[in-house]
Amino acid sequence: MAQLSEMLFYYKASLGGGVFGTVDEDNNLADFKKISRGSLAVDWTQITPVGFDNYLFYSASSGRGCICKIQGDDDSLAMGDRKVFPPGTFSRDWNVIVRLSGGRNLYYRRATGEGLVGTANSDGMFGNFTFIPPGSFANDWTEIISLDSDRILFYSGSDGRVAIGAIDDNNFISEIYVPPPGTFGNDWTQITRLKFGRWFFYSAPTGRACIGTIDDDFNFGEDKVFPPGILSPNWTQITRVRAAITGDGL
Repeated sequence: MAQLSEMLFYYKASLGGGVFGTVDEDNNLADFKKISRGSLAVDWTQITPVGFDNYLFYSASSGRGCICKIQGDDDSLAMGDRKVFPPGTFSRDWNVIVRLSGGRNLYYRRATGEGLVGTANSDGMFGNFTFIPPGSFANDWTEIISLDSDRILFYSGSDGRVAIGAIDDNNFISEIYVPPPGTFGNDWTQITRLKFGRWFFYSAPTGRACIGTIDDDFNFGEDKVFPPGILSPNWTQITRVRAAITGDGL
């Protein structure tokens, strides 16, 4: 009986390298395929899906980017540029770019508390922008994650505080719930959504991680804890790229 696993892409900016790894239904992690150092640029600050199996690699320092597609099967994965955007194509200093429902992406700038919601088509063309003016968001969010069809989780790594908001069809974002202080640790540098209501939390300084759940009533729970040393430290981006089937087949 096959076991359904999900695939994560870990990127380390200092090395320009990465690794594909799997996480199964029992929350077991395994390396799958390494991408050697120097294979990737060293300035990507966000790696996020933009629909149609495309992923946006974005550099906050220059505003450059590229659209990449993950190609091949589980035994021969490869990454290839589909479209390259030179410096200045994007605004600089977007700190978080997150995939939302309805084919949308939210761009967030911490220094000004402003944002932008837009879409990308299958050819990698961006448009349908809604601007969210400065001061609309707090200026300390370090991770923003789409919870489900319309809910968004905002997390601050400086103090571990969290807020949950909702976005409507007109891209209006409102706050709906603020969990009590201390709900999350204050050292998570990556929070990645998995299937089955699970979330992967990772701390770059120590390499510690956990997989937890968030239910419909906003209750948070830890399912599995990975102590420091289980994962390499200093992964700067962790992105779920697709599902993989492992085991003996269906």
